[in-house]
Amino acid sequence: MKKKQAFQYTLLAGWLISALAIVLVAPLIVAEEYRSDYFWYRVLWTEVLCTLFWASASFYVLVSSAQKDSVSRFGGIAPTISIVTAVYAFLSFSVMVIQAFMSGSDTVSRIHWILQIVFFAIAALSVAFLSISREATTSGLAFDKSKAKKPKELHDMLADQESSLRSAVSHELRASIKQLRETLVYSLNESASLGELQDYQELSREIETLCNSVAVLQSVNEESADQFSSLMQSAIALTTRAKLISTKQIRR
Repeated sequence: MKKKQAFQYTLLAGWLISALAIVLVAPLIVAEEYRSDYFWYRVLWTEVLCTLFWASASFYVLVSSAQKDSVSRFGGIAPTISIVTAVYAFLSFSVMVIQAFMSGSDTVSRIHWILQIVFFAIAALSVAFLSISREATTSGLAFDKSKAKKPKELHDMLADQESSLRSAVSHELRASIKQLRETLVYSLNESASLGELQDYQELSREIETLCNSVAVLQSVNEESADQFSSLMQSAIALTTRAKLISTKQIRR
């Protein structure tokens, strides 16, 4: 999380510095007596292009730094989208500057607007087709939550129950639950194929049952010690099954 925030602050600072530089430098390049009625409109459009460039750069950097992109697949198209956006911003700015320093004839103005429209259409269509391609690639990759819970969701459920066990008698049960939830997160690869495994669906249901059983333990006494031992054995058995499922998933 701290790494992501560092990227965000750096990118925000870059955009602010660039935007400020445009506002300060533009009046120095063109003296007031040589400015046309469209001068500040051109400065405003430059700011828009600058924002667009930094937005695409942020999209690429933040997606690249994301830990999990197995389902969204944004990481595969992020570099291309950033390049397309950067090229469009450069071409749009270049055409605008060239038109500003040429004679203000109607023909030049028409060519300028034609090029601006063409560049925008090409960039927009490129991004649209890339998005369609991504959607086609990711179709069927989503985890079906109606069949089983994700490993991270099961991990969080177990962590909640583990934190509720505070007595000395529950020490071994806490240790077995910790091992189970760590196995779920670090051994199982969250994917659509995992959710389709019958063994994993059964494992998910039994872990939910285990969590419910732990939740009903209200106090620690001699009679409930056997219950703690039974739940501990269940957690150990579920850990073994999770490892077997992980091996099966790797083979597939």
